Amino acid sequence: MNHEDFYIRWGVSQILGEFGESSALQVLSEGLTHENHRVRTISARLLGNLASEGVVPLLLRAINDSTYSVRRNAAISLAAFLREEAIPELFKALRNYYPENSEISDLEVVFYPVENYPVVIKGFDERHC
Repeated sequence: MNHEDFYIRWGVSQILGEFGESSALQVLSEGLTHENHRVRTISARLLGNLASEGVVPLLLRAINDSTYSVRRNAAISLAAFLREEAIPELFKALRNYYPENSEISDLEVVFYPVENYPVVIKGFDERHC
């Protein structure tokens, strides 16, 4: 993980990230700012596998990336953390899927913080962000 070549560190981090190994966090976080959108996309996906609180702020930034695939993977990964501060960003991300519908008050997101007990959040008002 300390190799000077980013792509070697990246390869090791991909493997560790697939298994949820938190030691991959540093390189995967670097990957979110890489010039290559594929590296950013994979980083956003793999960060969702890590059980680290440090991941949430990284994904909250990545959800605003200029590349659709990065935003999509960041949103999917972020949803897995079931964190309240992610809810406004996830509703904003819905606009990427429904851009023709500027009114998203009728949309809903279902979370399962406890198995078999869904929490449904309906609508979204940006004034409350």
